[in-house]
This record gives sequence, C-alpha cells and structure tokens, in this order.
Amino acid sequence: MITDSFFHQGTSHEVCEDYALTGPDYAIVCDGCSNGGGPSIDSDWGARFLAKAAEYRLEHLGAGRHMPFYESVLTTTTVACAAVPKLNPECITSTLMVVKKDDEDFLISVMGDGTAGVRMRNGTWIILNWEFLPGGTTESAAPFYLRYLASEEMINSYFKLFGNQFRLTMYRARRLADLTKDPDKLETVGTIRPDGPYFHARFPIEDHDFAFVATDGLASFQQKVVTAGSKTTEAVGLLATLEVMFNELGHRRQGFLRLQRNWAFKRSQKGTFLERGWSNYDDLAIGAISA
Repeated sequence: MITDSFFHQGTSHEVCEDYALTGPDYAIVCDGCSNGGGPSIDSDWGARFLAKAAEYRLEHLGAGRHMPFYESVLTTTTVACAAVPKLNPECITSTLMVVKKDDEDFLISVMGDGTAGVRMRNGTWIILNWEFLPGGTTESAAPFYLRYLASEEMINSYFKLFGNQFRLTMYRARRLADLTKDPDKLETVGTIRPDGPYFHARFPIEDHDFAFVATDGLASFQQKVVTAGSKTTEAVGLLATLEVMFNELGHRRQGFLRLQRNWAFKRSQKGTFLERGWSNYDDLAIGAISA
C-alpha cells in the first residue's frame, strides 16, 4: 500500500480548519466546523486532535465495529483536549473520515459529510457524496459531529434542531474524464439514527486499486468570470474538480497526492486550477490509498 494526504486552506478562511494524515495502510481527514465561529472555537486544533485520536484508536475500526471506534476516539480526544489550557472544549466540532485496508477490502467510514471514492482495476470510477438535508426546527442543514455522542442531551438537541435526513449521491463512469460528461447517477435519501449516525462502504482490493476520502471543501470550488462590465464567480461542480484533482495521478509514487496538489494548485499549466482560475472557497483535505 502507498498512502498520501494533504490539506489546503480555503479562500474564505483565516486558518485552515481541515487536517489530514496517513499511515502504512490508512488515511484520515477531518473538517473543523466554521459555522460555530471557526478559529474562535479552535476548530483547527480540534481537527488535529480528532485525527490523531482516530489514528491511535484505529484498531477498533473494522467490520461491525464502527460505533466502538467512534466512541473510543471521542473519549481519547476529550481527555487530550482537556489537558491543554484554555482550549475551547467545542474545538472537536469536526467531521471524521477514514479509509483503511481492512482484511482484503478498502473500508471507508464517515462521521459527518464529505466525499469518498474508488477506482476499479478496469478504470471505472465510483464516487460517493454524503450531504445532510435541511430539517428540524431550524429548517437548516448541519452534519452530525462526533462530539454530539458525548451525551444523550446533545444527541437529542441535534435531531431536534436539524432533523435526521441525508442524501447520498453515487456517480459511476468508465473513465475519470467521463465523470463530467454523462456518468451514471443514483441519489438516495435516508435517515441517520442516534445509535448509528455514521456512513460506511467496503470495496474489495482484488477489484479496486485506489480509494480516497475528502472533506466537503472538494465541492466548494469557484471559477472567476470576468466580462467587460463585471467580475463574478460561478460554482464549479464536484465532478469537474475531481477530474482535475486526480488527472493522470501517479498512484504508485510516494507522495503522489502532494505532487498532484502542487501541480493542480500551484502551476499555471493547461488544465490546472490556477490556469482555469478555480479556487476552493472552503478548506479541503484529501487522504488516499493506492494498492
């Protein structure tokens, strides 16, 4: 296995509140909440603590063991944060996404929202995007964060305020370039439960050679549009962003994802984000495994 990751600050953020790390056969990404005040609640610290706690407790994650994993991560993170003077306890308001080798599969586990995907050995790409839908008394959307598991009161408060609905959109295409043309698309609306507010998927390594997880900043890219009379921005689709991000990706090289980041974000060459005038409004973190 070769693993790699990166995190990249969004244009709207004072600090990068996303974080990513990797090990021999796993990648972990976290997205610290900005709506709660961003840097004022130390969400950049929280994302890092959460990712390191997940790495420490990773042996708890496997088939049928998602909740024990998340509960142990929450306990570890809470204790670690409490040891840091003046660190806001709300800092761990963050999503958590993991992709790891589990036996002969790629295992993906998600607490919160974000995007994950795999490439089949025949070249077919499968993309999964989870997003929470408006509901509850606020009629607004918000992901279920791991820290809500700390008490029944916090769990009940979340479901009252935001409801329990999510949408999973799955895209499938024979080639990466076909994702932006006419991919197969399947949308499913479901509900999360207090005893299982996470998402997961498994893909046999025998049939798949690449897997990734990414925070929702992947869907935040914007394009500058300049006309004779105005300067505006337009949203760039998730699939178009993915096509650039993984274009001709050298999966079998050490540091493959960081090399791709440097090309996509920093070089003004044909097809890069810089050349196209695209930028991520929200922070972005991506972790991946190549088999």
